[in-house]
Amino acid sequence: MIRIELKRDETDSKIFVAYGENEDFFCRNCTRTIERQGFLCEMNDQVMLCEECQDKYNMRNCRHDKIGEHKHLKFWRGI
Repeated sequence: MIRIELKRDETDSKIFVAYGENEDFFCRNCTRTIERQGFLCEMNDQVMLCEECQDKYNMRNCRHDKIGEHKHLKFWRGI
């Protein structure tokens, strides 16, 4: 299970940091391991994408979007 925390980075900007087991950090599209940063669906934390797949992803087609507007949150992987 992935746990997301809102934190501040060294420039005092707000960032999301994800914590969890190594086996939980993989792209649900291409199955690559997410080592550093990725994207997590705000409606369903089981939908995680790497940067490359997120760039190609059509948000309108996300089946977890019930109201027509949602985000995939960019996160940095915590240690």
